[in-house]
Amino acid sequence: MELYLNLTVRTRKQIENYNPGGIIRGTWLELVNYWYSGQSKTYGDNGREARVMLSHLHTNGSTSYANSRDEFEMEHGREPGGYVFFDITHKTKDGVYPKNTNTQGLIGMAKSKIDASLLVHLHQNLE
Repeated sequence: MELYLNLTVRTRKQIENYNPGGIIRGTWLELVNYWYSGQSKTYGDNGREARVMLSHLHTNGSTSYANSRDEFEMEHGREPGGYVFFDITHKTKDGVYPKNTNTQGLIGMAKSKIDASLLVHLHQNLE
């Protein structure tokens, strides 16, 4: 959309007249009106603020979580556990966590708590 909505380069009239193929003119004009509305600016500002505050960025891209679960199950013959699934959907393709996040610390803490809980459970079952 940046090609069409670039308020610093194009005037509103230019954007209205740059109707991309496949979009009905009336629909295009409604979209341009929305872009220039206060509601659109508010949503955009809120989205920018929310992205800045993210501490755990998912790295799934356009792949849905359902497809990621299915891929994991097909590859490993089982469903992924909770922190395992979180882990695989929050690492980059080269297997590292995005910079400026605390995801690795969260995963480490979750693993420690789950392992400790399993040890307690195992110990109780042995008694």
